Amino acid sequence: MGQIVIGDMIQPRFGYVMPFLPNLRRQLRNPNILYHVANPSFSVDDILRDDCDGSNTRNHPIFLQFPDSIRIRLYYDDLELTEAIGSYTMKIGE
Repeated sequence: MGQIVIGDMIQPRFGYVMPFLPNLRRQLRNPNILYHVANPSFSVDDILRDDCDGSNTRNHPIFLQFPDSIRIRLYYDDLELTEAIGSYTMKIGE
């Protein structure tokens, strides 16, 4: 309903497409961002300051095998459209 499939390509009918790799490359050109990616800080006093300090990250098989991996968190936000004078609703993102 919310997308058009043409062969292997999916074109959304609405919203924004953010190309991941070009945006990641652009962000990593910033020396401050690159420094923090290349030098992650881990808490030594058991205080959770970022996702590197959480048990999911510390015990994840990928990060145990490849400790220099970039930790990326992706988000999406649900959207609910409602008709002002009716009972029609449509949820997007479930």
